[in-house]
Amino acid sequence: MIKTNELLEPMEIININFFNGLQNYLKLKNSFLEVKQTNKNFLDFCLNKECHICISSNSVKKSLDIRLYINNNKALYEDLLLHENEIYDKLGFKMTGYNKNKVSSYFILKKEFNIKNKDSWNDIYKYIIEISENIYNIFNFYL
Repeated sequence: MIKTNELLEPMEIININFFNGLQNYLKLKNSFLEVKQTNKNFLDFCLNKECHICISSNSVKKSLDIRLYINNNKALYEDLLLHENEIYDKLGFKMTGYNKNKVSSYFILKKEFNIKNKDSWNDIYKYIIEISENIYNIFNFYL
């Protein structure tokens, strides 16, 4: 859980409450996803030593991002691109790949989401868990 003693802006408090709620929802649903780290801006699920799934929300763009990060392994990213269509067929949705720098690459799925609407949080928690478990299971086969 996110704990802090610093003075926070109202949006930071909303983010903290959202990510703490997500962690509680994970426990409630007995998800196998393991939280690697979290702060007021994102939550990471551990996939393996080279990859993690990152959940973040953008209140200005009103979007939720689910990313599969690949750390320091351009060859792995390129290998996954070779299986891209097969992976997306199994996932049931397409993710956009990015390799903007030489250190990290990622695949991203964006969803419209207004974090300020707390009534939608349980639905988005369910969505996050379903998509993240799917990404975990399918990408793990190729890693």
